[in-house]
Amino acid sequence: MQQRRTRNRGDNTRNEIPPHVVPIINQMKTMTSVPEILDIMVANSPVAKVQEVGCMKFRNLSSHPSFISGIRDAGGIGYIIRAMDQHISNKGVQEQGCAALWCLSVNGDENKDAIQLEGGITSIVNAMREFGGNICLLTWAIGALCSLSYHPTCKVFIGSSGGIVEIVRAMQAQGSSTAVQELGLKCLWNLARESQSNVESICYHDGVTTTVTAISDHSSCDIIQEWGCKVLCVMGSFYNDMHNNDVLRSIVEVGGLAAVVSIMRDHMRNSDVVSASMTFLASTAQIPDCCENIVSAGGIDAVSSAILAYYQSRNGDTIKNQGCSILANLALHSS
Repeated sequence: MQQRRTRNRGDNTRNEIPPHVVPIINQMKTMTSVPEILDIMVANSPVAKVQEVGCMKFRNLSSHPSFISGIRDAGGIGYIIRAMDQHISNKGVQEQGCAALWCLSVNGDENKDAIQLEGGITSIVNAMREFGGNICLLTWAIGALCSLSYHPTCKVFIGSSGGIVEIVRAMQAQGSSTAVQELGLKCLWNLARESQSNVESICYHDGVTTTVTAISDHSSCDIIQEWGCKVLCVMGSFYNDMHNNDVLRSIVEVGGLAAVVSIMRDHMRNSDVVSASMTFLASTAQIPDCCENIVSAGGIDAVSSAILAYYQSRNGDTIKNQGCSILANLALHSS
């Protein structure tokens, strides 16, 4: 079991600002010229506050499409990452650096490529490791990893660089944060898709238990229920396709199956939640020794209710077909 980590060195980080730098910082706050911002950051690389403000400027400018390619072409992505690496113990630089990388990463594969090639994934993971108790930084960092995980090369590197470990730890440390749980689940789902090594890493680092805990602790949040089911579903389906049912059994053992049935029952009007739940149960129902668990959790009533609820729905064919498949397997394998 991974231990929950609550340390936050950022609370103790001194951020000395030399008097002669204060006018420069004030000037930077009104700048919109990417080369000028970079020139100031380069000239004042030892000054953490200048790097923090520079990263914040790139974060803000990246929300405007006209600045995105300019930041990348001028080497801004690489310098954000170098600033983070140089000031690893400074909370402000790490927080604004992660925020800037998230905002840049959502704008095209070219930016994702640049972030990965410049070592940005490692920098983000290091920031999470250094400031595991800072909820704002963790939100920016997981958001960046979530965006990057849609890129095939980045997905592999996130898994191999310790990103999964830090995502799970962040979810454990910030269990009450809806934003951290939602982004963490989305990221785990994407990392698990079509990646055996990432699925194995998620399991090894208590990602299954953490997912079930998120589902349980945020029972009234539809989006967390949906993405929690999707995480369990993609992991269970992956192992079911590989004819290895150990993960599905482990999900059952930690209460995941009962949680999914409860979710479907409580969120019956949300077709996305119901669809994700049915997909997971369809995989689980193919394992004979898991069928009794579905029955004892009230799965028959929940599946039957879903079929009836979406019987006349225009988009309900998948739910109805999955439900019929689940009931058929339960009838075949249950005593």
